[in-house]
This record gives sequence, C-alpha cells and structure tokens, in this order.
Amino acid sequence: MTDTTTIEAPPTKRKATRRKKARRARHLAPAAVKAVAIPDELAGITNTACPLECGPKGCVISGKPYCGHPCKGGLQGPDMIDPAALDRAHRAKTALAHMAVDKRRA
Repeated sequence: MTDTTTIEAPPTKRKATRRKKARRARHLAPAAVKAVAIPDELAGITNTACPLECGPKGCVISGKPYCGHPCKGGLQGPDMIDPAALDRAHRAKTALAHMAVDKRRA
C-alpha cells in the first residue's frame, strides 16, 4: 500500500515580488516625507562646500581656526570632548544626510 499525500506548492515568486513592491511603494510615499530645516548657522553647506559663515577667522562647526566639515576631516581629537562642537558637527552631518535623501527623491 502506498500513501499519496498532496503537497501544496509554495507561493510563486511573482506574488512575493508584488508584495515587496507594494510595501516599498508605501514606504517611499511622498506623503510620508518630512522636510528638515537646515539650521541658519549651516546655511550653504554641501558635501564639498563649507557653510557661508565659515572663513579664515574660524569654522562654524569647530568654532576654531580649522575646518570641522564632516566630509573634509571632521573635528580634531581635543574637540571631541567639547559638547558644543560635537552638537554642531552632529547637526551638520544630519543636514548633509537629509540633503542627500532629498536629492535622491527629487
């Protein structure tokens, strides 16, 4: 005697990819996007350019006469314990990340 059992086929790949695409579309929906305002002190910052207020007398991010731009080298060791400088560097890094996301979605 032989037992015959039926085995159901797994869901097809097509259904799975449709679900993934629908989930991705909901995730990237324009209604869910929030605009992030760049702080006034960091106006003009890009991945390659420093903020407009930076100059030969000092950097807005580091607060000292060296560049503290996150893409150009960041803060030096002694300033890594300065909470104000760390906060400005974090805000600059966050602003650059949000600008990159906004650029991809546009």
